[in-house]
Amino acid sequence: MERLVVTGGYFKELFPCQLVDEEEHTLARIRCLKLGYLPDLEKIWNQDLRVDQLLHNLETLEVRTCDSLINLAPPASSFGNLTALHVRDCKALKYLVTSSTARSLVQLSVMSIKECKMVTEIVASNGDEAGNEIIFRKLESLKLDCLASLTSFCSVDFTFRFPCLTEVIVTNCPEMKSFSLGILSTPKLQKVWLSEEKDKGHWKRDLNITIQQLHI
Repeated sequence: MERLVVTGGYFKELFPCQLVDEEEHTLARIRCLKLGYLPDLEKIWNQDLRVDQLLHNLETLEVRTCDSLINLAPPASSFGNLTALHVRDCKALKYLVTSSTARSLVQLSVMSIKECKMVTEIVASNGDEAGNEIIFRKLESLKLDCLASLTSFCSVDFTFRFPCLTEVIVTNCPEMKSFSLGILSTPKLQKVWLSEEKDKGHWKRDLNITIQQLHI
């Protein structure tokens, strides 16, 4: 089984505290995990169960309409093969990943976060010192849509490098006043689009200044 889709349940945690060998082998084969319409789901797995180590082949993670979800993964989780991350309509979520998890996303090429009204930042610090570097080596597309509480991509003074980023779409993020506080490198980015139709874009010197001017 390479694809696991879970929808319409009423459990608080997707994976139990203990797995038998057969379940571990099944998780190891999963490349695509889709979760949707799980109103009571608070955690995908408990931090005592390192499911991310079992999901080492996971390439796509999609989470939609999980109203009680607190986090996508425990703080120290690692997703070295994840290429696509899509999150939509998760009302309790306040951030997407921690800084340590962000560093593991070396294959991520697409990130999309939509309609998560409590999200204040995409990357949250889990104790890292300001100034530390986070590189999204293969991220090409970043979409931020209808995030009413989003103030920035990250509120800590990290250095962010996006060597392959060519598409940034920011729509309906009224509280977003800057992208990040630290050093920011996006050598291939030339415009921030204000809609997915790409009929209106803006660019002023760099990504931070561009975001700052969106609400002037």
